Amino acid sequence: MVKTFDDIIAKAKGQKKKIAIICPYKSTEIESAIVAEREGVAESIFVGDEAKIKEAINSSGYDIKGVEIVDAEDDVIAVEEGCRTVREGRADAIMKGHLSTSTFLKGILDKERGLSRGRILSHIVALSLPSYPKLVFVTDGGMNPHPDLDTKVSIVVNAIDTVRALGIEKPKVAILAGVEAVDEKQPETLDAAVIVKMAQRGQIKGAIVEGPLAMDIAVNSESAKIKGVDSQIAGDTDIFIVPTMAAGNMMAKALIHLAGAEAGGIVVGAKAPVILLSRSDDAETKLRSMALGVVAL
Repeated sequence: MVKTFDDIIAKAKGQKKKIAIICPYKSTEIESAIVAEREGVAESIFVGDEAKIKEAINSSGYDIKGVEIVDAEDDVIAVEEGCRTVREGRADAIMKGHLSTSTFLKGILDKERGLSRGRILSHIVALSLPSYPKLVFVTDGGMNPHPDLDTKVSIVVNAIDTVRALGIEKPKVAILAGVEAVDEKQPETLDAAVIVKMAQRGQIKGAIVEGPLAMDIAVNSESAKIKGVDSQIAGDTDIFIVPTMAAGNMMAKALIHLAGAEAGGIVVGAKAPVILLSRSDDAETKLRSMALGVVAL
């Protein structure tokens, strides 16, 4: 079972997985590939305009010999070719380089030439906090702005599948809300109650699911005792399901910038992990995300 990013990176090493990087036209993307290969996390396949890729390699100052380059005349074709490398088993995950997110995701979701398997895509970020004894996983802070009940169920299932793939056999899932009581004036509490009932009836498998839960109960067993909430997961939660994308985004960024959390994130629900990095991500965050994508297969 993984408890730290070091565990995830160690688990990724030696698997000899490959990541298709789409349009790696910036030196930072070349650096990500170099670091991942040097650390034994993954090898890369560069997909895009070959001349631009070679120019980026030269500008980066790194000596890359033997890397596979798949030439594509524009961004749309590059995503198609990248998806093809995954479908054909030549790559195990796909990563966005220097192209628009909308073009990238549109290609991923293409039912014929992409990596869609008919499931909702959701973003999951893993965070390592000095104050918490294990990794926490927050979802969905990047893909679904205002998920309805069906979408929330898919987000929960995606998260459980991903975390179980990391070796956490029965993750503990908190469906977050502002309060721990069902309140018709707060619709997210109604959704949480339904999701919990679905888990109790076996419609959602492989995890202990509780909600609605306020954040303090999810992370602190004493808060549960004080509030009189009987919980199997209080203070030991693995997965935090947020009610909206904005809530997830703010939660993750607050933990990173105010609580010193280390982070790595991927998009799940497709035929292979999708690594969707921010331009502001540092080299360590990129490496953690790439390792997470490899291990979450």
